Amino acid sequence: MTDAAPASPAAAPARPGMTRRRAVHAAAWTAPAILVATATPAAAASGETGGTLPPGTLALAGVAAAINANDFVLEGTVAYGGPSTGTSGAAVTGVTLEFAIPTARVTGATPAISQGAGWAYSGKATSGANTVFTFAWQLDGLSATNSAANPLTVAVPKTNDLSAASVTATARGTSTGSAVLPATVTVASAALAANSATFANGSAIRFQEWYSSNPKVDAWMFDVSQAWTGPYWPVGPAITDLVVEFRIPRVESDGTVMADQPKKTLASGIGAGWVADLVGVLVGEFWVVKYHYTGPLDSDHRSTTNLKFAVKSDVAKATRVDYMLTAKSGGVNLVSAGSQAR
Repeated sequence: MTDAAPASPAAAPARPGMTRRRAVHAAAWTAPAILVATATPAAAASGETGGTLPPGTLALAGVAAAINANDFVLEGTVAYGGPSTGTSGAAVTGVTLEFAIPTARVTGATPAISQGAGWAYSGKATSGANTVFTFAWQLDGLSATNSAANPLTVAVPKTNDLSAASVTATARGTSTGSAVLPATVTVASAALAANSATFANGSAIRFQEWYSSNPKVDAWMFDVSQAWTGPYWPVGPAITDLVVEFRIPRVESDGTVMADQPKKTLASGIGAGWVADLVGVLVGEFWVVKYHYTGPLDSDHRSTTNLKFAVKSDVAKATRVDYMLTAKSGGVNLVSAGSQAR
């Protein structure tokens, strides 16, 4: 692939929200729901009337958590919730947004703000089994005319554990000298896995006259490379255990597999990093050709080398090739299958 890698958070602090919002393979991503929580002052909740207008309240929106190889990537927006009664309310100042993460899952290193002008990291504290990371809003208080702080996205350094974790976001502040009731949302993070492996070539499998043989013969030609397709932010983990398998109906071929270069040994693979598992082996009603890839496939190595060979077939009978691509990423099994018709 030739896509340029997006700038890192350090190079582009104003980067938009997480790539989690892109559509990715269902087996590789579980998106947390977008939740909204609003705190209600106790006096208003009890139905009291008369007296002074209750303090302003806060709301949380867009709270989400994702995991990549190095960080928890967390986001949320703190908004002015308004008074629970009346038409206007006092501003909320001293606004903070906390993220509580299981202590066993973080390294304790200082988090980085990748998006959120006006926010500053103010420190961490231990609360039970969690470490609470606090971020303070530095600009004007929130009110009916200044209704929300800028969305905040942070990266909190983590251990290499990619299993799901519970993350709680809490918004706090004061109004008319009193603390407002906190607004809290808890979400479950999911391991951020790469999309399923995919063919990097649009014409990876095609039926044609095989030009590397002499005399030339009709054959299914395979010119295959596999691509790492993200996510790019947060950067998804590498694809490992990549296997490609092709099946040609036995009635359409004699199973002869022809290398791109006649002197190249099929057993050593075709293209650096490819190793043959099955070459023209009859399995049931199909001739099977199967290879696995030993090289890296990640954000720094976004495509494999080409796997190039042909399987002799009768032009009068050739109909299709079935294929299956399997791999792993972030502890998730990735599978992609289909057929290429003549």
